[in-house]
Order: sequence, then C-alpha cells, then structure tokens
Amino acid sequence: MFDAVLKALAMILSLVITGILIPYIKSKTTAQERETLLKLIDSAVSAAEQMPVYSGSGKGDKKKQYVMDWLRERGIDVEYSELTALVESAVYALKN
Repeated sequence: MFDAVLKALAMILSLVITGILIPYIKSKTTAQERETLLKLIDSAVSAAEQMPVYSGSGKGDKKKQYVMDWLRERGIDVEYSELTALVESAVYALKN
C-alpha cells in the first residue's frame, strides 16, 4: 500500500516538473545554464547520499537542506520551490 502511494506521488511530481516547472525554468534560463544547474543538482544530491553523517533512515530533510545550502553557496539563483522540486526529482532518479 505504502509503495503504491509513493509511486503515485512520484508520478504526480514528475507531471508537475515536466508540465510546469521545466517550461518555467526554460523561459528564464539559457540551455547552458539549465544543463549546468541540473548537473550541479545531481552532484549535490549524490554527495549528500554518500556522506556518512547523513546515512540511515529519517535523514532526508537534512540531506535536502545540505543540497539546498550547497547550491546557494555556489550562487544558484532559483526560487526555493522550484529548486526543491528539482532536488526531489534528482533524488528520485538516483534511487530508481
């Protein structure tokens, strides 16, 4: 049951990202900026997943905060809600 709910939420998140978020980001950035942003997000998510301090269950919020802080330190100027959706998408892609 829980697995089905997670899959449904992942589908909804994918639809929102594909239908709303990506077109919005495309309208505000160049192709090179988008590619760089997505690579940085993937790198930050991968790093957080591998850090021993964040190992174990129940640390998703701390990992997410690490990624958000890491990106902000590098001058990533994307609104929090958009960045959150991209980070969640990268986490989902990494785990699946």
